[in-house]
Amino acid sequence: MHCRILCCLSFLLIFDYCSSGLTISKWKRDEQYRTISNHTLISGDLSYNAIQYLQEKEDWEDFQSKPNLVIQDLQLEYQKSKLQKLALIIAELSYHLAQDEKEYNLQSMEYNGTALYYSYAYLFFSHQTGSPQFLPDYRRACDYYNRSLSNLVNSLRIRKLDTDIDFLEIPMVKGNIYVEWKKPDLNYFPKNFEYVHSTYDYKIGGLSSYQSEYGLGVPVVLTSKNKDTFEILELKNIYEDAAPATFFIEILPNKNTVSLREEIPDFHAKANVFDSLKVNTISIGNHSVPLETDFSTPFAFLMYDREKVSGIAATLNAQVLDQDQGLYMLESYQKDKIPVVFVHGLMSSPYTWIDMINYLYGIQEVRNKYQFWIYWYPTGNPIYYSGYRFKETLLSIQKKYDPSKTNSNFKDMVIVSHSMGGLVSKLTALSIKETEWLESIIVNVKDLEKLKKEDRELLKNMLHFEPLEFTKKFIFIAVPHGGSKLAEKWWAKTFNNFIRFPEKAWGGIQKILNDLTYKLSLSEIQTRSIPTGVESLRPDSTFIGVTRNKKFANDVSFHSIHGVSENLPLLSRKKVLYMFDRTEWESSLGWSDSVVDYKSSFIEGAKSNLVLKGNHSIHRNPLAIQEVIRVLKEHGNHN
Repeated sequence: MHCRILCCLSFLLIFDYCSSGLTISKWKRDEQYRTISNHTLISGDLSYNAIQYLQEKEDWEDFQSKPNLVIQDLQLEYQKSKLQKLALIIAELSYHLAQDEKEYNLQSMEYNGTALYYSYAYLFFSHQTGSPQFLPDYRRACDYYNRSLSNLVNSLRIRKLDTDIDFLEIPMVKGNIYVEWKKPDLNYFPKNFEYVHSTYDYKIGGLSSYQSEYGLGVPVVLTSKNKDTFEILELKNIYEDAAPATFFIEILPNKNTVSLREEIPDFHAKANVFDSLKVNTISIGNHSVPLETDFSTPFAFLMYDREKVSGIAATLNAQVLDQDQGLYMLESYQKDKIPVVFVHGLMSSPYTWIDMINYLYGIQEVRNKYQFWIYWYPTGNPIYYSGYRFKETLLSIQKKYDPSKTNSNFKDMVIVSHSMGGLVSKLTALSIKETEWLESIIVNVKDLEKLKKEDRELLKNMLHFEPLEFTKKFIFIAVPHGGSKLAEKWWAKTFNNFIRFPEKAWGGIQKILNDLTYKLSLSEIQTRSIPTGVESLRPDSTFIGVTRNKKFANDVSFHSIHGVSENLPLLSRKKVLYMFDRTEWESSLGWSDSVVDYKSSFIEGAKSNLVLKGNHSIHRNPLAIQEVIRVLKEHGNHN
């Protein structure tokens, strides 16, 4: 009896041992997706597919102790089978091992080189299975290619990679990739860049959005400390310091079969750097391949630490910034693109435009059609003087880049301005005689005939304005065409007393006006004859009096964007209201952005008036940026 029980128990134990221990339970929400989708790019762990493949081949334990030998065997197996699944597994295993290396050493280069080749092989050389658009593995292969190439860029940069080379050699776990370097065709200065930085390595702060596009290749920033000299003093080219590009290596098909000795062949490739502002898609065989791009990181490189003094400091002491006043191009001049010039407002700087420009770079239709320039000026200076300097700068740019005055793109220039910047920029589109300013400050214009010829010329140069033939498109944002009542406040007057002009902004003219003005004390002359930028914003100022009712020529077009800080029912839902030359009831409501009243920012004749819920910094509002994009697209489509 006992023997029978013992035999029965033994049988049950054996049966239980042989059973699978199968269980069924429920995943947590989306846990199954996360588990099967996990891979080394996400968590640093190998994917389920990679581990399963090694286990099926009984290579899992060997991989943990002798990974290089396993990868070599898998390389040889792929060269025979061209199995697409295997190519991705080799790429993942190699990238995983590369991540374990603490430095960009030779071992790291071998692993990344192997990951680079086999992710590329998955995409272009393998026997394809399934429909690519339904396989997430395709995007993973792109990511392994891009990230391993990024790591190689870092390894090569440590080894002094620049763009003035002819040849690269990339090692693999077994074999090599011999890369012919094609000199980049970039529309930047200098022609050879000293450093190549992968944008994957940099975290950018201070921008409200990140502008990039998925594809193949590594988005890079090309930087250089080289400087080119320019004959135009007020043209402050900074684009040579940081250029956006995509680094791509095209691996050529290997026509040789695997030898009887079962050796991994060497491979050949071509490397190129594509200008992200010019090239977005390339051809690989019969495939049209989008390039991965990043516009925000290069733009951050370009603008980082450029602001030498704050906008407030520059307002108080214009002499500090006078040598930096001028036009800054964010890329070299391109005759096939329309210039867009951004002009900032009072106590501000070009940094006020970074969100808008960053966003514009992310819109392919816009960046393909336009080039972006920014104008920097001390806002404490008299507005007429800032307008004079702005006009002279634009004329110098035209003389350099369009001397024959035949480039239709240059003539289609668009000026985007905020606050005081609109008053400065619109002087390039108005007709104002110097006598109009002088009569407003009780100067007897008949006495101008008594002036020396050079003094008469000085007055005419600085105070006489005629429309430029190429400034006929404007976007005005919160511009106080009728002035701002805040400029009348006591604290504005106090602030005004601390403003210091550069000598050339007022010295010569002040002397002339001292001779022309009737019996006024020196303090009264300085106040009434040469108002600061702040004083010029008073609704009763000479500047506003002369310019407020001036009409643009018929061929000048403009759009206006206004902010309203009050909680108005009309703006409560969509926070936006379009209007077209309807002024009577809107202006009577007393709308304001807390600095500029709607009645002041409105001028007749606008193609559109967009009212947004927001304060005076409405140019940073995403809806305002979308409106600028709309206007630029509309303008670009008409040319």
